[in-house]
Amino acid sequence: MAHLRITRLALLSLAVLLCGAPLAQQAQDKPQLWVHLFFSVRTPEGLQRAKDVLTRAKAAGFTHALLADYSVCDIDGAGPGYVDKLHEVQAFADGLGIELVPGVMSIGYSGSIIGRDPNLDEGMPVKDALFVVEGREANLVPDPPIELKDGGFESPNGDSFPEWGWQDAAGKGTFADKQVFH
Repeated sequence: MAHLRITRLALLSLAVLLCGAPLAQQAQDKPQLWVHLFFSVRTPEGLQRAKDVLTRAKAAGFTHALLADYSVCDIDGAGPGYVDKLHEVQAFADGLGIELVPGVMSIGYSGSIIGRDPNLDEGMPVKDALFVVEGREANLVPDPPIELKDGGFESPNGDSFPEWGWQDAAGKGTFADKQVFH
């Protein structure tokens, strides 16, 4: 039941962050300075590291810390004592006057979400795919075959690549490398 309360707290914190409530509470002339804690506090070393970073951040004038600990998103799988460690980090940050904000939706690092239910991962529907079985292995065979014309960028016309439908500012922003090539 404790993990359910923490999860609800994490989602509520995200909603508050997205709605801008912390911004409204800050004085107009005092900037928000954030530090990113992108590591786990599950181990004693990680917990001490968080305290050390928070102490240095406070001395440098930081006001907020984003706790991007992977386990916050997988609170029930984090193991015994993890919630106590979160409370300890929260109390430490409070004591320093730093607002601790949990990172609860780590897009791009979504293993904690997909690991719980792989059906939450979005993908393109596949119908009537051609697989060729050899021995005990089935391999996808592109049908029709995939062809990437000038995939090695070896046929430029000046700084343009005619086989490509779009190029960002040919000759001004992107250039054909005539010295280093495949």
